[in-house]
Amino acid sequence: MSTGDMDKVNGCPIRNEIGLELVQWIAKSAGSCMYGEMGGASYIFGYLSLFSWLWAQLPQIIKNYRNHSVEGLSWLFLFNWFLGDATNLIGCLLTRQLPFQTFLAMYYLIIDVVLCCQYVYYTKIQSQTYYVLLSPPEAGTPTSSHSSKTIRSNGRRRANVMLSLSAIAAIAGAMVTPPTPYGHAALPPAISTGDDMFSIMEGKFDGFRRWFKLTDREFVGRVFAWACTTMYLTSRMPQIYTNFVRQSTSGLSVLLFIAAFCGNLFYTMSIISSAATLDPSPGGERADFLWEELPYLLGSAGTVGFDFTIFLQWIYYGEGKLFFHNLYYGRKSWELADGSADADAQSLVDEDEYCADSSSSTNSSSGSSQTVSSKQVPGEEREMN
Repeated sequence: MSTGDMDKVNGCPIRNEIGLELVQWIAKSAGSCMYGEMGGASYIFGYLSLFSWLWAQLPQIIKNYRNHSVEGLSWLFLFNWFLGDATNLIGCLLTRQLPFQTFLAMYYLIIDVVLCCQYVYYTKIQSQTYYVLLSPPEAGTPTSSHSSKTIRSNGRRRANVMLSLSAIAAIAGAMVTPPTPYGHAALPPAISTGDDMFSIMEGKFDGFRRWFKLTDREFVGRVFAWACTTMYLTSRMPQIYTNFVRQSTSGLSVLLFIAAFCGNLFYTMSIISSAATLDPSPGGERADFLWEELPYLLGSAGTVGFDFTIFLQWIYYGEGKLFFHNLYYGRKSWELADGSADADAQSLVDEDEYCADSSSSTNSSSGSSQTVSSKQVPGEEREMN
């Protein structure tokens, strides 16, 4: 064994270029070369982000299944989220991001497909089945202007659903790529064999690409990464607007946005703390690392504020107040967190308020009776005298 090998733990040098010491327990357990306290923190934040995102969308899926409805969800929110995760995965593959980021992006996309399928099923397939089963034969003929407006509204909604499905199918078809050796994924046919595509792009973007010293593959990956950031930053806006118009967040699982908030926050902290362990000198690794991670950093950090806004809407429009009310009185608050018991809980709150009002009115009436009787006592005494 050479002297250089003796100074390494699981292939990681004991110290990095700027003199930070290797976090040996991470190197021994995971084979990752993390240096200094910030490197260890980055490793932990990364796994906290992973844990937050692994279950983030599951409460919404479960709630949709329980309610047999996706009421309250904005289809633009789901569609933007899907596009963001799709471009995120393509960007990760083209820019050769860490396996942790790539596998996480694949998982996100699968969950997005499940949510989109639920949306299509509950808004199109199930609603049509319910209409056919329960409507009388003559219900299919509009008999008033109100009926014709309803039909036009349903037609627009179905057109929107079909438009989103067509876009989803096009993107999903372009992303089905066979694996290649050495842990890399093959490019979609339009990119891997698309010399014509690069020649077309070269005329418009060659100056930009050369200025940033990017290869063709890196340039396309960077474009997808920034497209992903745009999708993420704008994805919450339709949902925030929908909540504002409805003056309600019923139908949404607040656990989804709490988990998204935590996942994005931990992911941002992981990138920042990891950059702190790199060489900050001019021409060092830190600048290149931050530039490479910038779209992912903005995409995660930027959505933290939007997720917090939806959480505030959840409190302001009453669902959050209901949750904390039941938390205070010791009811099944875990059910209310995903909104599965909203109606029952609201009836309980109304019952409590009714009982409180009845109790106060009873006390006030009994108090007034006591006051009247106490006033009559002296008069009665005078009459007796």
